[in-house]
Amino acid sequence: MTESLAVGRGRRCHPLVIITLYAVIEVTISQTDESITVQGMVGDTVTLPGNFSYGHDEAVIALTWTKLDPRQEGTRHFVHMFTPNGTSVASDELKGRAVFHKNGSFTIRDIREEDEGQYVMTLLIDVIGQREHFVKLDVVVPPIVDLGVKSPYGAPVGTDVRLNCTVDKSNSLVYSVSWFKDGRPLLLPRLDFTDKVFYRSSVVLKNFTAADSGNYSCVANSLKSQETGSVILEATCKYAPIYSVP
Repeated sequence: MTESLAVGRGRRCHPLVIITLYAVIEVTISQTDESITVQGMVGDTVTLPGNFSYGHDEAVIALTWTKLDPRQEGTRHFVHMFTPNGTSVASDELKGRAVFHKNGSFTIRDIREEDEGQYVMTLLIDVIGQREHFVKLDVVVPPIVDLGVKSPYGAPVGTDVRLNCTVDKSNSLVYSVSWFKDGRPLLLPRLDFTDKVFYRSSVVLKNFTAADSGNYSCVANSLKSQETGSVILEATCKYAPIYSVP
């Protein structure tokens, strides 16, 4: 504080007050990567890569993994945390299935459908703030193949028999669907339809005869797996204008 000098007789002296303001600003640096995608089938072992890079002069406080809640935007669920002093804590869902590595990545054994989602690795550094690294885990389930009929099934001789193969691919990667008779490719015209959830393929056996009897199978090829639905058709003497297997 500095006081002013009196100027002139009879004039009051007014103190001159100098005030200096200091602004304290907390700076947080957030480094965000583009999301990396890791893919695996139910039962597989997968590793979510970490990004544990920092300067030698930067003091790491903690490294945590969280999982974004797809139902509630902005909500994160705790997955794992470890600190430089050796503290390591994992969530109940991953206990016994997860192995965490010194480079920040972690491995999940026997993955389940509920493990799918967006994971975030957060590196908390003293003074600097936090850096984040995103990894998306896609869990693929084997497709479900259904011919919609019990085996064996009686097919009337002289009728047109339609076989319908439905593949549930709601959470699967279906690359192709093929037809076979007794283990050999079935070379018949087919009608295919697909959307986001189902793949349907149909073949028609015109004027069914005893020679057409056999084991018919529909094979769906997906990531790391082949799923098959099959039915044994047996010729029967009943006659009907047209017959369709559901």
